[in-house]
Order: sequence, then structure tokens, then C-alpha cells
Amino acid sequence: QKGGRESVIKPYLYSMKGICVAFLSLMIVTSSIQAQGKSDYLEMLNELLEVTGSTATTDLFMVKLIEAAKMEYPDVEEDDWKNLELVVHNSRLEYREKKLVPLYQKYLSSEDLEELIKFYYTPVGQKYAKVVPQLSLEANRAGMEWGEQLAKTLEKEIRKLDR
Repeated sequence: QKGGRESVIKPYLYSMKGICVAFLSLMIVTSSIQAQGKSDYLEMLNELLEVTGSTATTDLFMVKLIEAAKMEYPDVEEDDWKNLELVVHNSRLEYREKKLVPLYQKYLSSEDLEELIKFYYTPVGQKYAKVVPQLSLEANRAGMEWGEQLAKTLEKEIRKLDR
């Protein structure tokens, strides 16, 4: 009986080991492909942010942030500021990888990024990238003015209802 039972269990154990090994191998390959895909996506996103001017805007923001911090903390030595600049730079890289990549992937495929990058290399794409910061600023101001005017109009209309 023991011999018969062992002969039934051994193949089962071997098949379970095989299934486990196959499953783990599949998991490793899948995560490797996903990591490569994420790396490729990050590379494309970096290019898109570069060609749209977003990287330059972020760089300017980081410089202004450090300048303001230097004024706030004048006793910090220049060598320490160099290290702090590196901390800020590394934070941007981590932010792009951990926050922006998933956010962009939620709405845009790799193919979408490729097409956007192509667009931004065209003359009209270059022009758009150049004017969009000022355009956005002016559009935001106009939107705020419109919102304030709309709120006044709505309030006026509501008062008419109170007869």
C-alpha cells in the first residue's frame, strides 16, 4: 500500500513543482516585459516633455525654488546646496517615473506619445510649444474673469427670483 501511495504522490509532487516553476518563470518574464515597457514609455514621455518645453519649465521652477530656499536659508554652505540640488533633481526623476508615467499611461498609449512627439517636431508643433505657456496664462486669467462675471450674473438672476 505504501509503495502504491508513494507512486501516486510522487508524480503529483513533480507536476506541482513543474507548474510552480513554470508559473514563476512566467511571472519573471512578464514583470521583465512590463519593466521594459515602462522604461520605453518613460523614455518617450521624457522626449515628449522635452519637445513640448515642459522640461525647461520644470527646470526653471527648480532653479527658482533653490534660489528662494537659498535666500530663506543663507547659512547653508554652497557645497550643501549642490547636494540639495541633486536631491531636487532626483525627486523630479522619481516623480516622473512613479507618478507621471502611470498618469499618462491611463490616458495615452505608447503610439499616442509617438504621434504627439512627431507633431511637436513639426513647425506648428514647435510654435505651439513655444506659445502655450503664455497662452495658458492668458487663458487662465480670461477664465477667472469670465467665472467672476458669470457668478455675478447668476447671483443677479437668483435675486430676481426672490420677488
